[in-house]
Amino acid sequence: MTSSQPFALRLFVPSGIPEGMRIVEKSNWSGIGFVVPRSQLSEFLARPEAQRPGVYVLLGPDPDGSGELAYIGEADPLGRRLEQHAASRDFWTVAFAFTDKDSHLNKAHGLHLEARLLDLAREARRIRLDNQQQGRSISQSEVERAEAEGYLRELLLCCPVLGLRVFERPLAPPATAPPTATPGPASAPVLFQLRGPDAEGRGYESPGDFTVLEGARARLALVESSPEAADDGGMPINWSATG
Repeated sequence: MTSSQPFALRLFVPSGIPEGMRIVEKSNWSGIGFVVPRSQLSEFLARPEAQRPGVYVLLGPDPDGSGELAYIGEADPLGRRLEQHAASRDFWTVAFAFTDKDSHLNKAHGLHLEARLLDLAREARRIRLDNQQQGRSISQSEVERAEAEGYLRELLLCCPVLGLRVFERPLAPPATAPPTATPGPASAPVLFQLRGPDAEGRGYESPGDFTVLEGARARLALVESSPEAADDGGMPINWSATG
């Protein structure tokens, strides 16, 4: 999810170590987010926010080597569940945890957010999920549902800034030209093309992405693209860009 309006985020590193836990707050939002490296989980567990309800995303390398793996959940309290995952799930290296600053978020909000985040991640199809079940259906009042959806909108704005892109769907290209990263009268859309003996495809850049268009072909097996004995630079395929 993206916003056409500017917004401000405050990022705080309480340990003073850039690779340590980070805390994010957004202007005009009661929520608060934490980026928690697994090795610094104890730092989060010592905070009062760890005793509150919320939602979280575990992220790490996929054991099958295909990319990243994610697990999405809700908990009350957050800290206890993350502690359990540290003992039972091996893949994750960082947790993104979201709760609120005024203790207004409750278990019903968390269940709604978990179900919505699971739906968004499955629709985006960016990363394989370790979740085996769908989010649980719950009964909520109209007010609670509206509150949870408002919280979700703000949470999704924070995620890309924090490097969490699980929920972003690739931008669909227009019928005649792909989108550009910086719209404007002077920006010309660029469509990249790849052609090789066993590979061919087209794609375009967008914020945080490179989208490959339908119909692309790729080699099924890995081959050396730049063998040491190559005198010509070892470039068997060529990229070209067209406006």
